[in-house]
Amino acid sequence: MNLLFHTDGKSRLVLNYDWTVIYFNLEIAKAFFNLYRQTFQKGISLKDYIDLPISPFFQESFISALEGEEIQRKKMIEIEGSEFWFQFSFYPFWESVNKSNQVLYVCENITEEYNREQKNIHLEKDREYRESYLKKSEDKWRSLIESSPNFIFTLDKHFTITYINYTISGLKLKDIIGSNYLKYVQNEDLPDVIKYLNECLQKGLVREFEIRGSVKGQLTSWFLVRIAPIRNNLSGEIESIIATASEITERKQIETEVKESLEEKEILLKEIHHRVKNNLQIISSLLSLQSNQIEDERLIRIFQTNIARIKSISILHDMLNLSTDPSKVSFKEYLKLITNYLLMIHGNNKQGIKILFEVDDTVIPIDLAIYFGLIVNELVSNSLQYAFPDKEEGEITIQAKLTPKNSILLDVGDNGIGISHEIELENIKTLGLKLVQMLVKQMKGNLSLEKKSGLVFHISLPIDPKKN
Repeated sequence: MNLLFHTDGKSRLVLNYDWTVIYFNLEIAKAFFNLYRQTFQKGISLKDYIDLPISPFFQESFISALEGEEIQRKKMIEIEGSEFWFQFSFYPFWESVNKSNQVLYVCENITEEYNREQKNIHLEKDREYRESYLKKSEDKWRSLIESSPNFIFTLDKHFTITYINYTISGLKLKDIIGSNYLKYVQNEDLPDVIKYLNECLQKGLVREFEIRGSVKGQLTSWFLVRIAPIRNNLSGEIESIIATASEITERKQIETEVKESLEEKEILLKEIHHRVKNNLQIISSLLSLQSNQIEDERLIRIFQTNIARIKSISILHDMLNLSTDPSKVSFKEYLKLITNYLLMIHGNNKQGIKILFEVDDTVIPIDLAIYFGLIVNELVSNSLQYAFPDKEEGEITIQAKLTPKNSILLDVGDNGIGISHEIELENIKTLGLKLVQMLVKQMKGNLSLEKKSGLVFHISLPIDPKKN
């Protein structure tokens, strides 16, 4: 006990009831000397040093110990600008059962221990705060996920469902979690789904796809599924997949109905084009029969011109009937069919005439195609009839290109005999060219005539229906 009194590093002394020092160890003597530069010895009275920084606290604790209390208190003392924490203890020495006349005083520097304790308290509070924050955050996100109208679930690397926010109709949650996701996919969709899941796990790709849900082999609903990788926060490696599934059954039903309706309308539209073409063919045949009864060459040419006009429209409806899009046709193909027909009806005397094409391969709407067809029909017919009266050979050139301003520039020309320089476009009286001027005006386009090495008509027509 005496060894412990002197060797554990604590300052100890025993005081009589009158503050006289009865016993002390080396540590208290060092502390006393450092404070007062005096030797600490038995018999001195601590009341002579009442100006100690802790004297009020010391006196109160000393008196309480004499009255039989055990006093243990921690107190911070500032020494030379630094803060130190001490553990002060006062124990009564009993003279009899009811009376104490001596006090054991123990002082220990606990600054390091106190700082560690405060640090631990701070860490504990910080840990509690973080746990509370994480719990609130987890509760918040769980509430959001569980209130979502969509399925939200996670898959491990084997496509096993590890979490899902909803149960599936006909199944319990405990049956879903731990089961393989692929068992809820229709067999027809399995190859694509497996491909997307592997791409997500192996390459980190985000995917979106439509599938048919299946429970116990029975088709349930259509879903739009989005998958994304979940990575390890430290290594960055892909650990699992998070997915959302939105039911789109109603949308798919509407899409199917719309598709069926469009197909029906396309069939109906093709039938209309076919009937219009047949009706035009009947009219053309009637005119042809009528022309066979006429001997006047001028009247025959008039009949042939009108038959060609009807044929240009008939060709258009025939193309629309065969087209995958019954509202548009290939511009280049349409003009070729018209000009081939014109070469055919003008007979053997025009075999040396060539028609050269430089036309952009684009599609145009049906209303615009009718205008272009009639215009080209009139201009090419005009060249075939008048441009090469004494020639066995010649060229008719058709050039067309789409401009950045959403219009088509059409040039129709020939290297024939041309016309007099005194004749202007406004003075031309033939019905065909008047028809061309009228059609261009209706389409709010521009028409000009160039008299050089024959004739060239320059036409510009807008494609935008709102401008027509």
